[in-house]
Amino acid sequence: MADTNRTEVPTAWLIRAGGNGEREDFVLEHGLAGSGFRRLPDLSGVSSRGEVKDTVRRLLPGNKMSVANHSGQLWALRAHVRMGHLVVLPRKKTRQIAIGVVTREYWYRNDPDPSRRHVVSVDWRRTDVPWEAAHEDLRNSLSSLRTICAIKCDDGAQRLHELMTTGRDPGTSNRSGAMTPNDRMTPSELHAEFLAALSGLVVEHSDLGVKPLELKIEGSLPLRARVYMYNATRPPGGRPAGEYKIQLIVPNHERGQRGNFDLSDGRTVLLVGYAAEDAVFVLWDAGAYRDFAYSRNVQVKSETILAAFARGIGRQERRLRPGGGMMVRETVVAATADHLAEAIALRVDLSRKRLLGELN
Repeated sequence: MADTNRTEVPTAWLIRAGGNGEREDFVLEHGLAGSGFRRLPDLSGVSSRGEVKDTVRRLLPGNKMSVANHSGQLWALRAHVRMGHLVVLPRKKTRQIAIGVVTREYWYRNDPDPSRRHVVSVDWRRTDVPWEAAHEDLRNSLSSLRTICAIKCDDGAQRLHELMTTGRDPGTSNRSGAMTPNDRMTPSELHAEFLAALSGLVVEHSDLGVKPLELKIEGSLPLRARVYMYNATRPPGGRPAGEYKIQLIVPNHERGQRGNFDLSDGRTVLLVGYAAEDAVFVLWDAGAYRDFAYSRNVQVKSETILAAFARGIGRQERRLRPGGGMMVRETVVAATADHLAEAIALRVDLSRKRLLGELN
């Protein structure tokens, strides 16, 4: 039953002010959020994410941050940050949190400093909330690697509104502190992100709303794949703070039962997690997970996500004992959208080498 006593609050956005907080004082003093992307022109006339992506690809070649990440964040600032939305800025210099309300949507400032041009206007209501005032799960969301992203943790916008008005985080209404189904991306949304990252390579695919996703890839990566895709999250408690996890549940999998991936029809099975706040895909070795418990946790280190975010692809090695058998070495691969095809090819090759005993 819905809580009728709760006040509806708008979407909340994390918008940073430089990798080292170098623009914090400026944006707080001038009532702004955004900036950066110094080589890009005014985006006021841009009407689609595709146009933004084309502009980024043309003007930011060779940047460590991927074209997909840049364009996604810029499009969020240009089209999705709206009047009345909340904006939160974790202050690197003071370990405080600034929270405000958007008063003007995207505009382009004619500033001599090109790092101060792509902005929204913000009424900063609080600039001195102690970092420790936010609970661990909310701090995790505020620690996202992205420059601009929506706050997705449980009750995040409501709690930030409370922090802004009272200085206190009421915590999540979900007692476990885990993400609720409404916070997670649906299978359709996850599959759409996967296909978008492989644009032009996928020639056939099954219903996006049904798990697992089956697809056929041609071109440089010929493959008939069956994709089991999950939300990769950083819940408080339970797992160490430096880890993301997925929870393995397959179709018709009930509590108390063991589960397995469908290996039929000669398809290559891909086990994929998606860290939505960082726009990073994680690929585990699906063949190393069999006869697993309902909702089994599978982890990846935050450092691996960070490496992918910075360089396009990150790798992590760990030891597993699949099905209680011999110990094997698994290499986990993480990638941004524009490196996903490369990561899949690497994943397939690593899995083949494991089967041949070349990785032990």
